[in-house]
Amino acid sequence: MATYYISNYGDDGNDGLAPGAARALRSIGRALERADTGTRIHIAAGRYDAATETFPLTIGRWGVQLIGTNRSLTIL
Repeated sequence: MATYYISNYGDDGNDGLAPGAARALRSIGRALERADTGTRIHIAAGRYDAATETFPLTIGRWGVQLIGTNRSLTIL
């Protein structure tokens, strides 16, 4: 089971395997492309909108979890 990290300060060229700008991905969509069954995607506080995401977001595998910091600080 993989774990990916998303941050407003990340980059979709990163591996996404650790939090922080040096490793985190920028977009949820990129993490979903990489996700396999059971993947956890941790989404840092921030706003994720049409400027960085392509909606609708599609979860193509079973058991993928999107985990935000909290509902007040992680906004889709």
